[in-house]
Order: sequence, then structure tokens, then C-alpha cells
Amino acid sequence: MANIKFSQFTPGGNVQSGDIVVGLRSGDNAQFTLAGGGGLFWSVIPGSSQTAIVNTGLIPQSGGLTTITLPSTAPIGSVISIQGEGSGGWVVDAPGTQIIRIGASASSAGGSIASSNRYDAITLICIVADTEWAMYGPVSSGFVIT
Repeated sequence: MANIKFSQFTPGGNVQSGDIVVGLRSGDNAQFTLAGGGGLFWSVIPGSSQTAIVNTGLIPQSGGLTTITLPSTAPIGSVISIQGEGSGGWVVDAPGTQIIRIGASASSAGGSIASSNRYDAITLICIVADTEWAMYGPVSSGFVIT
């Protein structure tokens, strides 16, 4: 089946703030892109591991545990979002000396944070360039910090 494309352009052909652009691709790597208003690029993770890219959203779908590694470099304000779906859950690893802050708690340097339910979701924002990430707006039944 051929890809079907629909598009509507604003005057001048530019995406304006607040516009929503949605892209779909079939197969194992379905991707959704939202532009305008600070939207994230969302990507399905069908396998057991993935290194996150700043300003992206990830949807782990594995039947086993999915390990997501934070990027080794990230400017302040970078965002990583995770929305669980796979029955194996997910764990976010902080490489090197990075830490992940969850409220008043923090992982050890190079530690991790894990879901406790397959549908757990979290958004992490980089608060110290290349070093510290903090939780922003989670939906969870509980996290495990190591």
C-alpha cells in the first residue's frame, strides 16, 4: 500500500506556532510528530534497548524490560518523555556521573529509575547541562530509584 499524504500549508508555506503536524509511518517503527507549541517527536521502541535523543518521546513496547539510556550530552531545558506500553516495563539509565532527581530523592551517579507498571509515564528535563535530569509531570503507580 502506498503512503498517503495530506498537507495544508499556511501562507508562505511555513509551520506557525500552535500548528499541529502529524506524520504516520506503518510498521514496527510508527512515528508521530507534533510541531508547534513545544511538541515532541514520538518513537516506538520495539526492542529491549534505546539511547534517548533530546526532545523526544519514547513508547517502549517490548514484552521484556526495555532499557532507555539518557543521552551523554544535553543542554539545559532538554526533554525526554517515556510512555510505557510494553508488558516488560522500562528502566532509564543515567550514564557516567549523571543523576536523575525525583522530587527530594535522587539516583546515585550513573544510577537508574524504573517503572513499576507497564503504563507508567515520565517526563525528564535536563536542569544542569550534561549532568542532572529532574522529573516533570509523571503519571505513575510508583517508581524504583537506585
